[in-house]
Amino acid sequence: MSKNKAIKAVTAAVIVGSAITAVAPVQSEAATNSVDKAITKANNQITKAFNAYYKEAKYKGKLPSTTTIHKEAKLARDYYEAAKKEIAKNGGSTSNKAAYTKKLDANKSSLNRVENYVSAINVNVAAKKKVFEAAVKSGTQSKVLAAQEALDQKNAEFKKAVAKVFGPDTRSLLTAKYYTPAAKLSATVDAEMAVYKAYREIEREDLIETDLAAAKKLIDKVEKQVAAIEKKNTKLAKNIMKAVKKNKAAYEAAKANPKQLDAIINKANNQITKAFNAYYKEAKYEGKLPSTTTIRKEAKLARDYYEAAKEAIAKNGGSTSSKAAYMKKLDANKQSLNRVENYLSAINVNVAAKKKAFEAAVKSGMQSKVLAAQEALNQTTAEFKAAVAKVFGPDARGLLLAKYAAPAEKLSATVDAEMAVYKAYRQIEREDLIEKDLAKVKQLMDSVEEQVAAIEKKDTKLAQNIMKAVEKNKKAYEEAVPPGNGGGGGGGGTPPIDTEISTQAQLNETLDKAQDGATVEVKLNASGSLTIDTSKRLTIKLTGDLRGQSLTINAPNTHVTNSAANSGAITIEDVSNTSYEQVGTYGSIDFNDPNGGRLINSTSAPLNSTIAAGAKVTLVGNFGKVTVLGDAEVTLVAGTFVKEVAAEGEVEVITEEGAEVETTTGPGTVTIKPANPALELSDITAEVTGGGALRHDTANKYILEGSATAQLSSLTLTANLDGFTATIVSVDGVSVNKSYTEPTTDNNTSLTISPREFMPVQLQNGISLGLLKSVFGEEATIVLDLTKSGAKAVTETITLDLEVVDTNAWFELKRTTDGNVQVKLKNTTARIADMYDYNQTNEQEFLDAFKLALLAYIDPANAGLELRGTDGTTYKALSEYSSTEIKNLLGISSNTTFGELVGTTLHIKVNGTPRTITFVQ
Repeated sequence: MSKNKAIKAVTAAVIVGSAITAVAPVQSEAATNSVDKAITKANNQITKAFNAYYKEAKYKGKLPSTTTIHKEAKLARDYYEAAKKEIAKNGGSTSNKAAYTKKLDANKSSLNRVENYVSAINVNVAAKKKVFEAAVKSGTQSKVLAAQEALDQKNAEFKKAVAKVFGPDTRSLLTAKYYTPAAKLSATVDAEMAVYKAYREIEREDLIETDLAAAKKLIDKVEKQVAAIEKKNTKLAKNIMKAVKKNKAAYEAAKANPKQLDAIINKANNQITKAFNAYYKEAKYEGKLPSTTTIRKEAKLARDYYEAAKEAIAKNGGSTSSKAAYMKKLDANKQSLNRVENYLSAINVNVAAKKKAFEAAVKSGMQSKVLAAQEALNQTTAEFKAAVAKVFGPDARGLLLAKYAAPAEKLSATVDAEMAVYKAYRQIEREDLIEKDLAKVKQLMDSVEEQVAAIEKKDTKLAQNIMKAVEKNKKAYEEAVPPGNGGGGGGGGTPPIDTEISTQAQLNETLDKAQDGATVEVKLNASGSLTIDTSKRLTIKLTGDLRGQSLTINAPNTHVTNSAANSGAITIEDVSNTSYEQVGTYGSIDFNDPNGGRLINSTSAPLNSTIAAGAKVTLVGNFGKVTVLGDAEVTLVAGTFVKEVAAEGEVEVITEEGAEVETTTGPGTVTIKPANPALELSDITAEVTGGGALRHDTANKYILEGSATAQLSSLTLTANLDGFTATIVSVDGVSVNKSYTEPTTDNNTSLTISPREFMPVQLQNGISLGLLKSVFGEEATIVLDLTKSGAKAVTETITLDLEVVDTNAWFELKRTTDGNVQVKLKNTTARIADMYDYNQTNEQEFLDAFKLALLAYIDPANAGLELRGTDGTTYKALSEYSSTEIKNLLGISSNTTFGELVGTTLHIKVNGTPRTITFVQ
């Protein structure tokens, strides 16, 4: 039977069988066809919708019309949902339905991409631009601010939506068409709004009556912006300038008022007393230290008020005698200000950061890293103790030493034995004493024998690494000691040669007689060229006179010190890593060793030398011109100086600490790089949305400024080396210890982290500037450890000066005289879910913020904060509480208003001391 006939027969049989059984299979086939058709229709439409925006942007450089993409995207979603229903209805068995669904969802990512595009263009930036333009035209300042903030918020929402759009071409076109024009439009009134907010605060807070120093700070802050808008002829600028002139006149009048001057002086003295008592009385009468945040805040205010009072006296104090009287009154309390600032100087010595670095080094087990960390810790501890000695009050000094110095010294002492052994054996290796001076080796080994016995019993990584070095060097020492010598003879072996050596034959005979490991002293009176050619492990000391004859060294296991006078041409073919040392006069030195020899200059003048192509050399000492004839690697040990490197190939110069090349010449290239480059934090930038910015002030100080509702979304750390790891050690003293590594594949040296990653609690999103100021006060400090394999680690302490234009609209933490805490609620009608985003539907961000506030404000020193549970008796650490448990403890939901929390009291313990947290209005 032919193949076609067989197929026909089988088909006929199937049809007959089906007809006999029932009609259902024919209906099922029709249903299956309808499912396939629905899937094909959906996938075709999804592809069409995706191409409508993606290909238009990628290949034509433009965006589709809004009507077109809305239509195509809606059809794609409708057909997709219709296909899902068809599968559910007629897809057959469970396995068949799964197969159909898989086929349908093969193109699901394109549908998601289309809908992400639609979501972006649905963010109506244009409407906010129109409202903003109308507000600017009206000249009403409050309307302009509200419109600007609304525009900025909507533009940020649009930018966030664009970031989810697939395709860089599309994202660029969307940004250029909508985001950039809106941002530029908003920026046209940045100066006006900065001035408006500053002078609005002066008026709202009645600062000219209550706080002239604060008024002046705000006036000075926007002086540049005032100068800019003064030249403008807009209705908005004119309205703002009216307020500026009115308030400046009132400020000048208030300064000239003698009563106001007395009030300014009294305010300064009262604040100085408050700051002094914040540490002195706390230590003397309660036996504890104040929080770092509190004392920094109070001390800064004291200094600010004092300087403001001095300035007011200078300007408005009247006659010379009158000014002197005012200054006498102001300085009556100056001593207390000095004492507060001495206390501040002490706590600003960051012992904790050095302890952290030390602990990390010990954990790594790297001996050099531990020694560096121990020395840094000891130095910082000594600096801290010196600062504490200047602190007024024995109680405060005692508490400071007990809290910081004593634990640091105790921690450092835990590796004293290890470091003594490490330094002794490091000297043995660095000075190559086993080859040069066995007596010195024995002396060093004997000096740390007790410490070796102690660490031999330890099971730490550090101890194990040190014992490896001990065992290796002890073995080498035992092998180096000649039989019967016992190690005390300074190297043993061939005794000094009494007769002078003139010929090669005499030199060969002397070397042949020398025992392996011996020190050979040779006095020369050369009558011809000489070659030291031996494979023995020797230390050769040349004295006498080479009489201008050449000297060749081919001794891969031998160290040669050439103190002979009048060397001619010296050629070094191979020496041991401990190398060749030139002491006497010479004609020229050629270094050809490809195995990594060392050339030491111990002459009184810079040494000139020529290095062959392919050589690998380490230079020690002071060098003049170093000529490199081809590709080579040159290492300069610490402190080595080279006046000139003349390169004829590609030369890599590796410099240890303090080494330097003054100039490079020649047709080749010289690449100079540090042996262990130091990591440096070169910059920090931030994404602040809703009217704020981060700017660099001085050194490691940055100013974070903006409105209270502005959001800190991220910080970007930029270092000088790629692939570094940043460990956030603490924020304002609160332990964080989270590490993030900058990827080496992104073609930059920047690492971006969000607040949820660098704050002590897992924040859901960003954090408002108002909340930051409420929690941390005038400034916050971030301690960072920067590390990278092969580079010197560095600890950076970053200060964020928090300059928030508006007061925090949500809550403020205050400490009562009895040490308890009040949470003063500012907006009792608002829902707690409104804290960050007015579209927020849950209370998570309030809970995150509350936990952060508890840590930073109540327990910055990590003494241990415990919270009493709902059973009214059990306390457990805050870190053990989930957000849900705290939510239940407070009795809140997403609809709870701040007003409903008034009167709620939580019971806590800080380092075992009972405290309460009460919500008040």
